Amino acid sequence: MGTRKNRRTLKKRIRRIITLCILITVLLFSGIIVYFTAMVSKFEAQLFTAYYSYSIGHTMNSEYFLRQMGIKGLEEFNPEDPKVKEWIDTLMQEETQGPTDNPLVKDGGDLKPGLRLSESGSININTNKPMDPEGLFFLFETQSMAQIKIILNDKTVYKSSNWGQLSPIFNINTSEDGHNDKLVVRMLNYFSTESGYDLTDSKGNVIGNVKARINADFIFAIFLGLVIFIAAAALLCLLVAYIISRFITISITNPVNQLEEKIKSIASGDYKSTLNAQIVLKKPLRELESLAHSTNIIMYKMKEYSDRLESQKIILENQNEELEAQNEELIESKRQIEEAQALMVQSQNMASIGQLTAAITHEINTPLGAINSNVQMFNMLMRMLEGNETVKADGELKEFICQMKEANNINIMACERVTQIIKSLKSFTKLDQAEFQEADINEGLRSVLILTSNLWKRKIAIHEEYGSVSAARCFPGLLNQVFMNI
Repeated sequence: MGTRKNRRTLKKRIRRIITLCILITVLLFSGIIVYFTAMVSKFEAQLFTAYYSYSIGHTMNSEYFLRQMGIKGLEEFNPEDPKVKEWIDTLMQEETQGPTDNPLVKDGGDLKPGLRLSESGSININTNKPMDPEGLFFLFETQSMAQIKIILNDKTVYKSSNWGQLSPIFNINTSEDGHNDKLVVRMLNYFSTESGYDLTDSKGNVIGNVKARINADFIFAIFLGLVIFIAAAALLCLLVAYIISRFITISITNPVNQLEEKIKSIASGDYKSTLNAQIVLKKPLRELESLAHSTNIIMYKMKEYSDRLESQKIILENQNEELEAQNEELIESKRQIEEAQALMVQSQNMASIGQLTAAITHEINTPLGAINSNVQMFNMLMRMLEGNETVKADGELKEFICQMKEANNINIMACERVTQIIKSLKSFTKLDQAEFQEADINEGLRSVLILTSNLWKRKIAIHEEYGSVSAARCFPGLLNQVFMNI
């Protein structure tokens, strides 16, 4: 089972780390920006509601407003009064329908008191001078951004139609399971701000107030747009960071790749081309430069060690050849010694047998010589008796002499047989036959046949026919043993 290949690389790891660091930085920075944006948005909402409540309350407390309404103080403000009722109805109409013509602009583009037209065309409200009743219409026309409520003498004189309501785009589920809706409600409540301005009577007593609320969905939409812009900027930063990281990793991974290739070459056994070349980096980092320097030192030491091993290898090979030659000489010497020992043992055995055979043949030849002499003498007497006339005339005596002659012939043959056996035994056990010399093969074979004639099986006849064989250089004793074994 092969080992699983490791697919993690330094280049990918560095890119991921750089991207992760930038991602964390961007997310943290984006979170901080979003947090401060939310705080600024809420602060702007508070300023906006404070401006609304102050503008309306300050105008209603002004003498100009009271004269327009035909009252001396707000304590006389009666919603049933025709002028007051007409003013309130106009406010509601402006809220629901919006203006068809700008009632604030008159001849020459002049605005009514309390309003100024800037060069860019936007409307600036001067809070130092109160607006006239018709000037308040401008504020009520913008109730898509804010909600207004006027209370006098514990009675609600005016309340925006959307007071306390959210935009229809927020379909909020107020049940316990509506976790996402609860999150939206909490966010809207965070942006929901309310400001108030007291309304006083002619004596300066507080008899009511003007409340202004910012529409949370309006400020939330602005905040959401900023968040989307920040998220898009964060994604753009991540893309730029990823592109930059690809160039940054090159200066780190290229030297590491060079070191990796060198170490792989050393691991594969390519010492000659690898150890002779030093690692040279272009504008490396300090850590990588130190690593390359250490690697070069290791490679230099490995080269010295490799050269030393190579020289020792040559010396060991020469010594091995010498030892093999000496070993062969020792084996040859051992073989010669073993052969010499075998020959020595064989010579000793043959010498012992020869000495024993010589003693036996000597002891046998002495009586055999006497017997042979007597047989020869008896044979000579038999021939003398055969020529005697008396013996020839006597038939019985002649028959007896013939029988004696046959018996004597048998004795002669027996003596010759014993003589041949002794001669063959002496030839078979000669002391000098243990040496390498020329030998007569026919004579050796004849001697073996004579000595082993008593071992032949019955009904076996051996016919001896010896050809002309030249003498052979051998060990006669060992050759006779071969014939004996056959």
